[in-house]
Amino acid sequence: LDEPYGTVTMSEGNLVVVQSSDYPYNRATMGVASGKWYWEGKITAAGGDDVFGIASVAAASSTDYLYKSANNYAYYSHSTNHGAYGNNASISTTDYDAYTTNDTISIALDLDNNKLYFAKNGTWANSGDPTSGATGTGAVSVTDPASTVDGFYFPAAADYGGSPRATWSMNFGNPPHSISSGNADANGYGNFEYAPPSGYLALCTKNLGSDGG
Repeated sequence: LDEPYGTVTMSEGNLVVVQSSDYPYNRATMGVASGKWYWEGKITAAGGDDVFGIASVAAASSTDYLYKSANNYAYYSHSTNHGAYGNNASISTTDYDAYTTNDTISIALDLDNNKLYFAKNGTWANSGDPTSGATGTGAVSVTDPASTVDGFYFPAAADYGGSPRATWSMNFGNPPHSISSGNADANGYGNFEYAPPSGYLALCTKNLGSDGG
């Protein structure tokens, strides 16, 4: 992940991030424009307002929270307010539970059909089915990457604000934290807490080289 604004402490090859200022999100350096991709984030220390999702653009100021910008989407968690958000508005709160320390949030991003799925501890929110294709059962519909500013979607994580601050441990297939089960994608890449849905690949350079992105 990168750190465009605010005060951020990163470690483990920039896979573990602790944000110590409000709002600005941290976006990965590798984005995708097509295909089906899977990754996870473990919240190893919960904050008051935690955010995990995808960003089409990097934060432009110190007051940019993840889902504020157009075509940015996130699973936002607060004790009394949690759900899928995008384009600076709530999209869905159905079956989006708050998450806390040691919970794992999964993302399945289907850019063949422009659908985004979130899971908490292996259960897809809103009865989501990442294998449903164009039907997009339980999915958040996203703008086609070609119509976004940068033309790609990037994994992103943040702490919206408040105290304490969240610590995110990102897993694109080589986790900096311990895994209790261990699951790879169909190409044999990745070491995930939960199995990638059928047809989805770990967001890693080996898969980008063989399957596009």
